Amino acid sequence: MGDPYRGAVSWDSRGEDKIGVFHPGHIGLLRVHVNGLRKLALDRLAEYDAGPPGVLDKRLDAVLWTRRLGENTPAAPELDMLIPVANRLGELLELLPSEGGVVVLRGWPERYLMGTVALDVKVAIEAWLRSWRLGESVDGMPCPDEASQRLWEKQCSWLQQQIVTPLQPEPQPL
Repeated sequence: MGDPYRGAVSWDSRGEDKIGVFHPGHIGLLRVHVNGLRKLALDRLAEYDAGPPGVLDKRLDAVLWTRRLGENTPAAPELDMLIPVANRLGELLELLPSEGGVVVLRGWPERYLMGTVALDVKVAIEAWLRSWRLGESVDGMPCPDEASQRLWEKQCSWLQQQIVTPLQPEPQPL
């Protein structure tokens, strides 16, 4: 069978819009990842509502740190980063089709949204893998076997190669 992530998304342009055709099941996979990360963010926001929050989940911490670096605000308070991250995750879920595999991204704002959220998911998965390799459980799950770890790594590569990179702005000629 080959790598199910290779060539899983085909992108085309129509003016400023990007149209992505996803291999069957891959929109669902992306939705699962975005939903899971959004749940972590919403649970963390609920902790703030209930009182002082507990220890920050390493997956969410990695995403917030990446956002701080991307916005050149390394000392930004957690909530200043968490609220926009949770909002972006929800916005992308509304943009993704509930069935079928065609995504139409209208202009740069939607391209940026999808690329940023895909990068956030990739960063969260990488943090999950790091924790497992350090012998820590994540969501009560111990480190899986090497084959399962490779599958998670392939999902990270898929997110980068099939979504993040193709949605980046075109280099401007000098």
